[in-house]
Amino acid sequence: VFSSAQLIEPSKETVHSFKLSPTDPLPRSIRLIGTGGLEAGNGGFSAAVDLVSETVEKMTRLPDNAQAAYNLADLDTAYAVVLKSQEYLDAMQKRGISHDDLTKDAVEIDPWP
Repeated sequence: VFSSAQLIEPSKETVHSFKLSPTDPLPRSIRLIGTGGLEAGNGGFSAAVDLVSETVEKMTRLPDNAQAAYNLADLDTAYAVVLKSQEYLDAMQKRGISHDDLTKDAVEIDPWP
């Protein structure tokens, strides 16, 4: 799962010296930061992908103490876990907030790493 994608821009020298050619296109790459994978550690990964040749140029594991940015699946999981926590539900009830209020998005749940 990718948490972010960022354009890897070619150097200014490459751009300034570029001549339009269908056989030699301007390099276009992106860096993907994500989590998961069969051999995944806890830290996630960083991958550079060449969009012209559609190949992975480089992939590195992030250290186990690193944390890739949350993605939508992580946020959904956090919401589900919190809304099933009896301790959380009891704390909300003490403040006059019902379970119905929670499921109607009346309360914002903001996960932190």
